[in-house]
Amino acid sequence: MLFNEQSFLFLFLPIVFVGILLLRAGSPHLSSWWIILASFFFYGFHGWEHLPLLTFSILLNFGLGSAIQRKVGNQIGLKYGQDH
Repeated sequence: MLFNEQSFLFLFLPIVFVGILLLRAGSPHLSSWWIILASFFFYGFHGWEHLPLLTFSILLNFGLGSAIQRKVGNQIGLKYGQDH
C-alpha cells in the first residue's frame, strides 16, 4: 500500500481518521494507541519483515528522548515556550 493508491486514500485513511476522531472524544490516550497500531499496519502491509526494526527504532528513540528529558529537565521547554 502506497500513499497514492486507492486502497490507502479511500479505505485505510478514512478508517484511521474516523477512528482518531471517535477515540479522541472518549480518550486521547486511546487515540494515540490507535495511531500507533495503524502505523504498524501500514508499514507492515508492504513487508512485515521490517516491523522488528521499526519497533526497535521506536523504543530506542523513546528511551533516548526520556533520558534527555530527565537529564536536561524543563530547560529546553522553557527555552521554546513550553511549560510542561
